[in-house]
Amino acid sequence: MTAALQLFGNYTHLKSDVASDPAQYTKILPKSGVLGARYTSGTAFNPWGELVMRYASRVTSGLPVDGYHVFTIRTGASFTPKFSLTAAVENITNERYTFLGTTSTPSIFAPGRQLVIGTQYRF
Repeated sequence: MTAALQLFGNYTHLKSDVASDPAQYTKILPKSGVLGARYTSGTAFNPWGELVMRYASRVTSGLPVDGYHVFTIRTGASFTPKFSLTAAVENITNERYTFLGTTSTPSIFAPGRQLVIGTQYRF
């Protein structure tokens, strides 16, 4: 939108032309996507912050996998030309959600917030 504000996103919906039964594939994997906005300041240290929403629809194959909206806030800054720090609070609304580990069982189906802190040093 501007040099300081970026909007980003993606959307995935599996569709198949497989002759066996293509309707089965849309029942296994949900529609999913990401939508976000990032603001980057032009001041010293180039600090930035973003809000990201991850989405998935309910799986209709009989698996106990509901749809979800998970919100994450991230921020970061470069303190020197070689050192930067980032932090994120993931799942800020404590949503119960899952990722499909296989096509037959969900890998996790629980709420949970987490704080993620990262550093980077460039040589």
